[in-house]
Amino acid sequence: MNASKPALLSLKILIPVLILAISAWGLRALILSRDIPETTAVKRLTPLVETLTLQPSKQLIRVHGEGSVEPSVMSELSAQVAGRVEFVSPRLREGLSFEANEVLLRIEPTDYEVALAQSKAQLESANLALAQTEKDAALAKEEWERMKLDRSPDLLLLRIPHLAAARARLEAARQAVRKSELDLKRCEIRAPYAGRVLQRFADLGEIVQPGMRLAQVHSTASSEIRMSIHDRELAWLQLPSKLSEASLKQRPKVRISAQFGGKLHTWHGFVDRIAARLDPATRLVDLIVTVPQPYRRPASDKQFVLPLGLFVHMEIEGRQVQDLFRIPRSALRRGSQILLVEDAQRIHIQDVEILTGQREYVLVRGLRPGSELCITPIDLPIEGMKVRVSKGADR
Repeated sequence: MNASKPALLSLKILIPVLILAISAWGLRALILSRDIPETTAVKRLTPLVETLTLQPSKQLIRVHGEGSVEPSVMSELSAQVAGRVEFVSPRLREGLSFEANEVLLRIEPTDYEVALAQSKAQLESANLALAQTEKDAALAKEEWERMKLDRSPDLLLLRIPHLAAARARLEAARQAVRKSELDLKRCEIRAPYAGRVLQRFADLGEIVQPGMRLAQVHSTASSEIRMSIHDRELAWLQLPSKLSEASLKQRPKVRISAQFGGKLHTWHGFVDRIAARLDPATRLVDLIVTVPQPYRRPASDKQFVLPLGLFVHMEIEGRQVQDLFRIPRSALRRGSQILLVEDAQRIHIQDVEILTGQREYVLVRGLRPGSELCITPIDLPIEGMKVRVSKGADR
């Protein structure tokens, strides 16, 4: 019984060892017996790109900008006299038009008519008083001359101070009449130009005081738009040396366009002046574009009026410049870089100077004639990268 214990212990140890050994041998046999797959070399495909052959040409530079329409002249009509509003023109409503010097609002004039009558009466009294004083002075002078005294005449006796006072009272009476006439005239509120009403602040029956706002109006003779451009773009515009003194023919013409009411509308204006100050941070300068008669409809009635506040696009025809290249805007990367394909069909990253452009294309310089422009987008282009070329058109 005691002799069998070592034998049992040996079996307990030997059996797990045998199992592990048999498992390891079986796993090795499986690995050695499996088929090894064939390996194939991965071919790196060279990108296929399309190119355009670039040639320089003479191009008309067009300067583009955007802005909002503003009135050239805008005024606030205010009361100059106090009183009750007794009349408001039917045209004094927002959006309606009026003629130059048309009565838009009237303040009750009765008090000012009475004041004018009183001042005219005072003027008549002053005239009569001066005439009487002049007569008295003439009689005093004759009396003094008859007396033939050796001493200098007394000014009071000759009524000289009385004459000066009477003349001063007459002048004051005249100015009082003038003031009363002005007050009466100021009871009628007019605009000195034909225009449209923006806002009305007073209504029928209200009591107004001098300085109180009555309405806000603007002239319809012209509208203005501020067009911000870079200072370098001024070189491409044919601006007269003295723009403010130039005739309308000499001023650069501006084509204005905007979507309004679901349709594209166009208007025409001209560069009227240049803003006095350049923005030092952005290097932008404002051109003030004037649009004459923005509310006049032509006989065909196809042109829409140019409403205030409308955001518009503007285009100015500039100079013609030689040796420019026209390239698709989609070929630009990182602002002013393009991809060229050199003779060895390798990519060259080139910086260019952009002069101007539109949504579809830009005009640049700084290229060699015959350069091959890559117009196929490449995600991560590298200098010297190999490509295959599919030839496009000349540009």
